[in-house]
Amino acid sequence: MWWVSQWMVAAAAAATLSYWAKLKGPKQYATGVEERVEGLLDARLLGQPLAVHQVSDAISEHLAQPWSKKPLVMSVHGPPGVGKSLFHYLLGHALYNITDMDSHTNQCPGRGCPAYKVVFGLDYLQTEKQKQVEFLRDTLTSHLSWFPESLVVMEEYDKVDCEVRGLLKQMLDKGIESSINWGKSIVVLESNTGYLELLDLREKYSSRNEISAEEAQKVLKDKVFSKWAAQGCEERVDTIKTVSLIDLFLPFFPLERPQVEDIIDLSLHRRLEHRINKGELAGLRWDRAVVRFLSSRIEFDGIYAIEGAKEVSTVLARYVTRALKEYTQSSAYDATAWVALEVSEGGKGLVARKSERG
Repeated sequence: MWWVSQWMVAAAAAATLSYWAKLKGPKQYATGVEERVEGLLDARLLGQPLAVHQVSDAISEHLAQPWSKKPLVMSVHGPPGVGKSLFHYLLGHALYNITDMDSHTNQCPGRGCPAYKVVFGLDYLQTEKQKQVEFLRDTLTSHLSWFPESLVVMEEYDKVDCEVRGLLKQMLDKGIESSINWGKSIVVLESNTGYLELLDLREKYSSRNEISAEEAQKVLKDKVFSKWAAQGCEERVDTIKTVSLIDLFLPFFPLERPQVEDIIDLSLHRRLEHRINKGELAGLRWDRAVVRFLSSRIEFDGIYAIEGAKEVSTVLARYVTRALKEYTQSSAYDATAWVALEVSEGGKGLVARKSERG
């Protein structure tokens, strides 16, 4: 009956309203975004300075515009484990000023910062194509109607087919609906495409610091254009226009030993903070020999870490956690004392000892 249908529509609308109303986090960018973005990315996203500095500058320029029709669109490229997901995670916390990133109550992305939206599953079975396109359109429309200052992340967007790419092109170029202005939003497109091209680019120089932003942008932009043109979804001139809707192509290079060692050192500091806050230690010190030992347990292919920084947490759990556990369970344990972390006498592990000084 017609009244049943009307009731169902009203109930669905009420449920949606109730859901959004329960979200406690900020729905707009917090003041001081530019300083927080650069500071947080510099401190926590190690090994990718070329990408980091472009991001902070682009966001400053984008948010300084009094009005914009199109969101800032950044395409992030590189192999797994080099910081692409960490990048948008940190960016979300900086945009909405979520200060306690290690707190489970913040749920960012999630209830803690509801304007930060990660879209998964952009590759799917052919039989599900139409449903997925409709779902993506409805998801973005609903989200952006509530949060015009959004951070929208689309993972593995390089795997999308012609239908989805056409939808994204239309939304970026023409907008979503007349009532929705997402010009202040930021869109991050995450992709593994361009990994080999970045390797070739790195091999041209003795140091990654010699690579310019313009050269990296051209390499990645040409790669995306070639891949999309080969799919034959549209005329060549339309593919050029689609690619031009992306403002930045950001390179996330494979990690080399110096970057991995920096990440290990940062991870040790963060574990130290955690144990001090729990009252387990007064402090912990280590030297570069410890960092070099831990990096030697990471698998490399030539100068590059095969899995980027993914192995760091496993290696630290295997050697650092074990050494500290043996110390805290020994008779020498003193929660009020500093601890020295050292390479063992045989050079096959780490040991933790009570330290005479901090």
